[in-house]
Amino acid sequence: MSVQKFYDAARTILEQHNEIIGEGNEGLVDIDKFLTCLKATGGTNLKALEKISLENLLNCLPQVDGPGGWAKPWPLAKQIKAAFRELAPDKDEADKPKFSGKKSARKMDLEELVHSFDPEEPTSAVGKRLKEISKDEPFIVYASGRQIDYDATIALLKEVKQGFEGRATYSLAGVVHRVYAVGDLPENYADENPLYRGRPLRPDGTCDQINRSWEGVPLDVRQFIAFSEEYENGIDVTGKGGRDRAHAAMDLAVTSDALSKLKERYPEIAVEFAEAQRLGNLPVLQIPLGQPIDAQEGVSGPFPVGSR
Repeated sequence: MSVQKFYDAARTILEQHNEIIGEGNEGLVDIDKFLTCLKATGGTNLKALEKISLENLLNCLPQVDGPGGWAKPWPLAKQIKAAFRELAPDKDEADKPKFSGKKSARKMDLEELVHSFDPEEPTSAVGKRLKEISKDEPFIVYASGRQIDYDATIALLKEVKQGFEGRATYSLAGVVHRVYAVGDLPENYADENPLYRGRPLRPDGTCDQINRSWEGVPLDVRQFIAFSEEYENGIDVTGKGGRDRAHAAMDLAVTSDALSKLKERYPEIAVEFAEAQRLGNLPVLQIPLGQPIDAQEGVSGPFPVGSR
């Protein structure tokens, strides 16, 4: 497997996208610029491309000027990530990391340690070794989301190993990033459930309450549904019959021209929605992971938290 196959897969998806968009129209992607950005932000080796985050892909795609303001092309990024996931080799026994034991981790050099480190497993043998070497000083730089910038991280680890204090910030391509210690993580965001506010959707867009996916539903449709819940005559999925109302809302959301149908059904809310669009006050529908759901603002659902 070569990195070129990943680049070719992305190019194919973007060419199909551009063919539908049409030359000179909003949302057209400069494919060469996308690939240059992908490489510049760390997508230059198999490991990085296999684990690349949606945020990293979105940073290399153009935003679209929509009625609710600038919108990110999430469905397009997800197509590319899905293609990369299919290209990733199956992990059989021969492919499993050979640096899982404490003794093996101690034999690894700094570059091997950083490249083998999973930031979400700080208590692994590699994590403990890095924590020991760094003396709990910050040295980890994330290019985007939880995608480590390996070159910067290795350079800062060498600094603290030599006795320098860890840096608080580090500049990558003119953008200042916070520097993290082992065990500290940047916020990891997921799409928020438009019907059950405060709950994250699964990576494939599936709602954990009614087991249906929001994949492919436009952002403005999701925002209208979430926005309407703030009104007495809007969509309400709480209480008796809430699940049936949630399914009915999903049935409408996945139809063609769903936003127009929602505005026709809720004309008073449509007026307020248009004003919120103009002021940039629509729900963002992004939520940090790793936070207890009952502590998240605006949580709602048919069951108490932790119950089935």
